[in-house]
Amino acid sequence: MVKLENWGIVKVADGMTLIGEAYGHPFHEDGKFVHTSPIIEKVGNDTFKSMSGTIYKVGQVHPKFAEFLLSFLSDEEAKRIVEAPSFEAAEFYAQRFLDAAFAALGLDT
Repeated sequence: MVKLENWGIVKVADGMTLIGEAYGHPFHEDGKFVHTSPIIEKVGNDTFKSMSGTIYKVGQVHPKFAEFLLSFLSDEEAKRIVEAPSFEAAEFYAQRFLDAAFAALGLDT
């Protein structure tokens, strides 16, 4: 299983991919920024399978992607999240966004 840190989501013609720093990838050195093949299955709460068959577990969301997610919230909600230690609340919203995005593609569990 490959761990993705500082991750985000990218929409592509044939679905959605994850981007981020990969750790434990069989073909890339740890910390290399990668772009997955399209995600085809949600395996667990924070784990996804790509078209290539690789299983990815998402960790810390990228701060810029978290800012993007925060832009969908009210100013008060965003302020609470930004003030939260280690962006835990932003990660919660990122996970909700990820769940909703993949549910829209029929990949919910």
